[in-house]
Amino acid sequence: MNAALPLREPSPSGILSGIKNSLRPILRLIQETPDKHYAWAKKASVQGAKLALQHHAQIVFSSGPPHSTHLAALAVSKQIKIPLVVDFRDPWGRKPWKNHDNPLRDYVLPWYENKVVRHANQVILNTDTSLEDFRKHYPNQLEKFSCIPNGLDSHLIEQVDALQKSPSLNAHPVFIHPGNLYGHRDPVPLIKAIAKLKDQGVEVQFRQIGSIDPHYKADELVKDLGLQALVSIESPMPHPQVLQAMRDSDALVIIQPDAPFMVPAKVFEMMAFEQPILSVSDSPCTESIVESSGGACASSRDVDAIAAAIKKVLAMLGGPQLHSLRTHARKTYDAKTLTSQLANRFDSAIQ
Repeated sequence: MNAALPLREPSPSGILSGIKNSLRPILRLIQETPDKHYAWAKKASVQGAKLALQHHAQIVFSSGPPHSTHLAALAVSKQIKIPLVVDFRDPWGRKPWKNHDNPLRDYVLPWYENKVVRHANQVILNTDTSLEDFRKHYPNQLEKFSCIPNGLDSHLIEQVDALQKSPSLNAHPVFIHPGNLYGHRDPVPLIKAIAKLKDQGVEVQFRQIGSIDPHYKADELVKDLGLQALVSIESPMPHPQVLQAMRDSDALVIIQPDAPFMVPAKVFEMMAFEQPILSVSDSPCTESIVESSGGACASSRDVDAIAAAIKKVLAMLGGPQLHSLRTHARKTYDAKTLTSQLANRFDSAIQ
């Protein structure tokens, strides 16, 4: 019979490591709530109050994320007793994703949001779905909510118009996605859709400019599907070069899964170009804007729907309807027009 092995007592370093691991979420809750910029926001509120008094400010305005800026503005508003206007660019208290690094934070963010919203004189959302969500959650605050979307700066249109389209050596239409793919931004369904179309005799090229999260194993998938000649994954490049690459493409791509309240800023940047837009997302507001500005949409994980949307985009190339839709979208989302709407919200807060 083998003698029983003696029980090993945990080492002091092991005990200390265990204590640190158990305390980490609590420490992050204290130090990084509502976000990692909270320490800056506390200092900003002190300086903001001094500047507001010095310049006889009539209003304090905050835009986030980071949403801790709203807490800084709230402190200034209360201390100086001037109206507060807050601008939510992303969800805060009811965001569709979780903080895996600090799950305790998710339980307190709604309280912070409630505190800011109830004190604010005006609350601005940047999508219709966000506006609907806030109105539903704060039924007694309806009069203070309004929607002002992101917009397109006319200077970008001028910059894009000045770019000369490079001579094309591509055998097939080129779709391009500018920007890194991380988090939920999954390129796999799009790559599979390109393979599906290839099997049907419809070939398109896809340029991914920017890194892809390694866990998607995009390089391996491209090789497994035999798409090396159609799909290229390129390193990040300076913005002027990205603009030139977009100018040289035939279609522009948005990939934004699991964000029903959000519209990627790239959508508005893409309006400066003449190419149709392919949206691979799960956002009704993104779909509405893309379709009205000249593009096609598909659910982010539906390979068949993505393939069908690519065909729709191909059918738009060079068509008169695309030009008409894009021209109308540029007027609708003109940054100067939207800025005047913001000015009106300031006037309403002061009255």
